[in-house]
Amino acid sequence: MQNFENVVIGNEVVFVNAQNMKQTGTVYFVDSKKFRIKCPASWKDHNGVINFYEQSFSFYKKTGTKTHSHHNNGNAISFHQTMEQLWDMKK
Repeated sequence: MQNFENVVIGNEVVFVNAQNMKQTGTVYFVDSKKFRIKCPASWKDHNGVINFYEQSFSFYKKTGTKTHSHHNNGNAISFHQTMEQLWDMKK
């Protein structure tokens, strides 16, 4: 099990979504015990129009497990820096 103690705002986190597939989200909030990510999602209305929105998920930093048992997403798998973060480090 991976430790997510070093996750920071802007990192990308891979997690298991409700369809049991890997999905990536971006960290937008971090505190001492938890972090939250946002990721794009979509739904199709009765006219066939696809609508996009943001979903938010919360995980524990120590284990990467979801913070609420009622959420139908899985646990976080891994995290990494974005290309922008890596580029900023080189400057």
